Amino acid sequence: MKLKTKTIKNPKTNKQLQDECVDKFNDYIAKQKYKKYIQHLKTQTKKIKQNKTLSNTEKKKQLKMINKTIKNLNITKIKKNLSRWNKYAYCNIGCKTTVLEPGPPNELPKQFEKRIIKNHKYTLKSRKKLNKPFKTKNNELKQLIKTIKKLKPLTIKQQIENRITERKKIFGNNTNVLNDNFYEKISEKDKKYLKSKGAISYCKPFYNGLNSL
Repeated sequence: MKLKTKTIKNPKTNKQLQDECVDKFNDYIAKQKYKKYIQHLKTQTKKIKQNKTLSNTEKKKQLKMINKTIKNLNITKIKKNLSRWNKYAYCNIGCKTTVLEPGPPNELPKQFEKRIIKNHKYTLKSRKKLNKPFKTKNNELKQLIKTIKKLKPLTIKQQIENRITERKKIFGNNTNVLNDNFYEKISEKDKKYLKSKGAISYCKPFYNGLNSL
């Protein structure tokens, strides 16, 4: 008589858990962002139509731009843009490479410091593109570009110092502010809700209910 043997499944690795989280939670967040953006554009459409100071020509022009934006809005693109950030914030066991990673309050995690340097280089690269000739008839966009050009980016040293100050305020005399990979200030109700949507962490250094998403 053969005895039945139970096959014991190997527990999922952290990487598998995080990859599953990115797929599931990213999908949820992308849909939420899409809905909010569509609602915002619809509100803007209503305001333009009711604006008595705009000429019909200007109204048509602005409405055409909004309709084009709505047409080009794509959940897949939104998911792609959000995936990197969501990975750090909601799918990050131990909140690695973030300001909330456990450790001494007066020191930044080494990988987080490297991330700041990498982002700084990307910012400088993006600013170089703004210096190239850019033609547009949109006055608001022109003004925005001018404003960005005037802003002087913080040095890497300043950014690191600011993050250490922020970390000290968050941690106080503690070396850990996480509870089951979630920032301890998040409510149990919201924590349960985020988990139901696929999140396995909450690594943002601020919390304002689900509006923080």
